[in-house]
Amino acid sequence: MDLLFWSIIFSYLNFLSIKFTPKLISLFLYYYNGEQKIKSEILLLEKEQSKISIVKEFAKHAKLQRKINMLIKQMEYNFQKNVSRNMKIKMTCTLILYFFSVVSNYIFISKYRYEIVLDQLPSEWFSPFSWLISWPLSKVGTMSFFFWFCCTNYVAQATVNGSLVLRKLKSILLCSTKMDFLNDVVQVNGRQPKQLTWVKDTHMNEQVTF
Repeated sequence: MDLLFWSIIFSYLNFLSIKFTPKLISLFLYYYNGEQKIKSEILLLEKEQSKISIVKEFAKHAKLQRKINMLIKQMEYNFQKNVSRNMKIKMTCTLILYFFSVVSNYIFISKYRYEIVLDQLPSEWFSPFSWLISWPLSKVGTMSFFFWFCCTNYVAQATVNGSLVLRKLKSILLCSTKMDFLNDVVQVNGRQPKQLTWVKDTHMNEQVTF
């Protein structure tokens, strides 16, 4: 009976790690590259600029705007510089993850492939496929570990990829991310700079895609 539960846990851990590890790597690289720090500086300057009247203190307002524009260009430059490296890191980590997944599955199946997870099953329940459920065993009325593990892998993959709960979480995360970027847009005379739009759209697609 222990193999019933261990197989379920192993299958879900396997598919969850494959699906979400690349996302965690992207978030780590986002903070590691210092983009969050630049973003915070831009927000502080925007807040300070919003308290200054462009009519009464035009020079000070323009000075802050130049600083903001410089930080925006720096963010764009950092993104273009790091995008190739980030892709290589993500690709390498993903390949390593898939390798360990294949190896661990092979070891798990090799060790328990002749084990019985359920015994004394009525043969008429699964007729005429009783042989498939017990394969590679030849004992009638049993369910082999191999068949059970294939079932748990299929269910885990379908659940992780198509669960309504995960889809809802994805929608919430996307909406939250979009709102954060929209709130960070620099307003210049009531209009949005084109270069900042490019940075945010590209950054959003590359770094925080779910």
